[in-house]
Amino acid sequence: YYNQQGEESVFKNADAVFVLAFSTIMLNTDLHNPNIKNKKRMTRQQFIRNNQGINGGDNLPESMLNRLYSDIREQELQVQREIG
Repeated sequence: YYNQQGEESVFKNADAVFVLAFSTIMLNTDLHNPNIKNKKRMTRQQFIRNNQGINGGDNLPESMLNRLYSDIREQELQVQREIG
């Protein structure tokens, strides 16, 4: 993604994309794993704090992280399984 967007990207480097992707997977697991109690689930503020400074030492736009958190909370990421 970073390589495709170039200078127009909100991301300063490819590492920021990788870290946010990993963080998104962790958020998805945290919010949707039935073994995690509701009061232990990651909050929006924790997610934003966890991603501070990942963009070449700077923060990603908070509006982007807020939207990502809301989207993941509302719709679990799932892998489509192939059948037989």
